[in-house]
Amino acid sequence: KQKTAYEISTRDWSSDVCSSDLDFMTRKPITIQGHKLAAEVLQILERHRIDDLVVLDENKHPIGVVDSQDLTRLKIL
Repeated sequence: KQKTAYEISTRDWSSDVCSSDLDFMTRKPITIQGHKLAAEVLQILERHRIDDLVVLDENKHPIGVVDSQDLTRLKIL
């Protein structure tokens, strides 16, 4: 079974670590819906040449962050 973007995101948006990242983030980050598959995460990361992808819930609220190293750690990349 392929993992979804939400399942591979390791940093919870509500965590203290992620909250401090808000000071450094772009105003319009590239995002992905949490139900999308890991293969789609990889395509977006490669297409935009980025390392981090904000994961959104069905209401377009941020719920996590996928880092390209998450894909390597889970042997998806």
